[in-house]
Amino acid sequence: MSPEAIESLFQMFGVEKGLHILNLFTAMDDTELSHQQKRRKPITKDLKKVKKDIGLSEKPAMEQAAD
Repeated sequence: MSPEAIESLFQMFGVEKGLHILNLFTAMDDTELSHQQKRRKPITKDLKKVKKDIGLSEKPAMEQAAD
């Protein structure tokens, strides 16, 4: 969309509504979005492994303080 067309949108509808209308015309379609998504690392489901990895023990806090 040309800068003149964008400016006309803002003049006719105001900035907020003009931006909303502009977003409707410039939104990416589903095929564009699917190419941009990054693969995420799988979530570790083993809570004990996560605690061990970050240095937490399985002992209750009071027992840890006594050590």
